Amino acid sequence: MNNQTDIIIGEVYEVICRCGKAGECTYAKVKILTGPDAGRFLRRVIRGLVFPGDLIELVDTKHEHPLIKQEKR
Repeated sequence: MNNQTDIIIGEVYEVICRCGKAGECTYAKVKILTGPDAGRFLRRVIRGLVFPGDLIELVDTKHEHPLIKQEKR
């Protein structure tokens, strides 16, 4: 179990797209605010609705989600 020092705070910088079968996830660019990787940008899939400027808690910053190819509808 993680203690409070392992949690990293990130800010949603840009919402790239909604993903998932029902659009339940958000693919976003996140700026890391705390921890050893502060200032770094990551692409993450976040469950639920988020907007630019929202703060989120990250368990790790080692993994970055690969680029999602958007299909034209």
